[in-house]
Amino acid sequence: MTSISMTFLARWAGFLPTKFRHGKSGLFTACCFFYVWNWFLYYRFYVIESPIISYKRTFWNVTIAERAKLSTSRFAPFPFLTNTHMQTVMCTVFAEFASRYLMRPLEWVSEPFTSFDGNKFNLDYYIPESQLEEDEELSTEAPIIFLLYGIGGTKNDHYIKRLTLASTSRGYRVVVFSYWRLDWMETRDMEMALESVKAKYPMAPICAIACSAGAHVLFPFLADCGRKGKSPFVCAASISGCLDFERTYKFVESNQNRAYRNMLTNAMYRCVKRHHENCIHNTMTEEDLNKVLSIRRANIMYDRHLSTLLKFNGASGMNVFGSNPKFSSPEDTFAYSSKEAYNGAFTDPMNCEYPLKENIHHFATPARTMISDIATTLLMVHAKDDTMVSYADCVDWNEVKENQNIITVTTKRGGHIGFHEWKGFLSGLSWAENMVLDYISSVLEANAQTGFLIDVMSRGLEQEFVDAHSSMDEVRTDDLVPPALHSPTSRWKSLHPSAVASICSSSNITTGTRLVRDGKSKPSFHSILSGEISDDGSHGRKRSGSIGGGI
Repeated sequence: MTSISMTFLARWAGFLPTKFRHGKSGLFTACCFFYVWNWFLYYRFYVIESPIISYKRTFWNVTIAERAKLSTSRFAPFPFLTNTHMQTVMCTVFAEFASRYLMRPLEWVSEPFTSFDGNKFNLDYYIPESQLEEDEELSTEAPIIFLLYGIGGTKNDHYIKRLTLASTSRGYRVVVFSYWRLDWMETRDMEMALESVKAKYPMAPICAIACSAGAHVLFPFLADCGRKGKSPFVCAASISGCLDFERTYKFVESNQNRAYRNMLTNAMYRCVKRHHENCIHNTMTEEDLNKVLSIRRANIMYDRHLSTLLKFNGASGMNVFGSNPKFSSPEDTFAYSSKEAYNGAFTDPMNCEYPLKENIHHFATPARTMISDIATTLLMVHAKDDTMVSYADCVDWNEVKENQNIITVTTKRGGHIGFHEWKGFLSGLSWAENMVLDYISSVLEANAQTGFLIDVMSRGLEQEFVDAHSSMDEVRTDDLVPPALHSPTSRWKSLHPSAVASICSSSNITTGTRLVRDGKSKPSFHSILSGEISDDGSHGRKRSGSIGGGI
């Protein structure tokens, strides 16, 4: 209507060229011109947006945000596919089509490992095309991108393929954790996976990227690392992360669009089936499995699946008790549900008992409740119009902002794992994926600079120590070097990435802070590594901080 009104207004005012003033074809052409012009203005000034970047203004966070240019990046959705449904569904359909028919197949090498309970999992390493043709291998110290796909996903999903190719082009090694265990609060599988990666590439920095439900696997592990004070990751990132499956399903179920509910239920169907196909400790018969798979509510299906899992004790590594009331009567702190309550989901899934009593603790402590324990440098990218994972309800964003190790990037548009732009629409990276890789590059660059400074300090302190004792007679050179400096970790080339990432407290460093001041005794390199230096340069107080690294 606006274009039609502008056409007749321009005609009345005499602004239209003569050939456009008369005849239906001329007026129609003028109307189309005004429509395109109005849409361009709308797209340029209303659709294209600058994201909202939120973080504690620590020296480390400001450095990373500036290096990655997070605040200057602008999200320009693909024209005519700007709303949440277009980004989530249509763009995903096009991207999946491009992934299958336009992108070349990716070559993977699967390396199995045994988890804590005897089950087998795979780590899929991507083999670049250049390595296949020219027999060129990446350095063993090349950074590793550890990818986690979403619910029901595989290493062949379109977003995993795009991240894989883009990471490889930057010189990173890509490994996909092909997890199948449907118990998102179980962190020991990832722990075993990372031990396998570190055993193969001990000096390579590892960075994690989780998409959608992959964040429900990653965040509990990061929280567990934060409580232990040690993390194998230099940094991590999530895109449209799901941190509470129960809230996610309730949000999807409350929508009027049934398609999203069916998508989530079908994905859960694949997860349950895949778990029972791979697990060596199945307690379900084929008939029982078919009953669970017949439930057309993803949250009820997940709940009934959880009640069939055997519980394992990390100390013994063997079965302690079966949680399915149909197979055993385990001794536990919970009052287990009756067989009638369990079977109620098969007859009336809308009014059955949910969750079952044995699973209350599982649903009471989702990943969203562990945000404050995360001490690894983390980037969270989320769209406010996400149709699957509600932005307002998926996590307490005030709690996220209070964590000085987390940087959040929020946009008005983008959908769920969408963020598709007009640049490289079919085969290129999405805006969020490109931002995550820029962020990882910035963290790795900052850590490399930190390692270089440590090496310079190490050499300077070592030389000063040797010069001070050069007048001593019959003293071995080895004895002249302090243990901390003489150790293999005193050189940047052999300093482990996780050690570099935790050298400095990312939360307590401020501009102008000096570790050594005039008139003070110079600290040893060992005290620098251990963090036993206070902000005024004195010894004896160990600073608390994050695992994420600093400069």
